[in-house]
Amino acid sequence: MKNSIAKRLSERKRRIKKRLAKANQTKYQKSAIGAPPELAKGGLKYELAEKTQGICHGGIPLIIALAQKLGL
Repeated sequence: MKNSIAKRLSERKRRIKKRLAKANQTKYQKSAIGAPPELAKGGLKYELAEKTQGICHGGIPLIIALAQKLGL
C-alpha cells in the first residue's frame, strides 16, 4: 500500500515538472514578442466540478476585477 502511494506521488510530481518545464520554455518567448501579462486578459471564467485541483492564485483575477469595478 505504501509503495503504491509513493508511486502515484512520484508520477504526479513527474507530470508537474514536465508541465513546468514546458511553461518556462515558452514564458520567455511570449515576453520577447510583447505578449500581454496573463492577468491582463478580460475573460474570467470560473467553473465548479466534483473533482478539482485548484491553484492558490485562482482568485487573483477576481480580486483585480473587483478592485477595478470599485475604482481602487
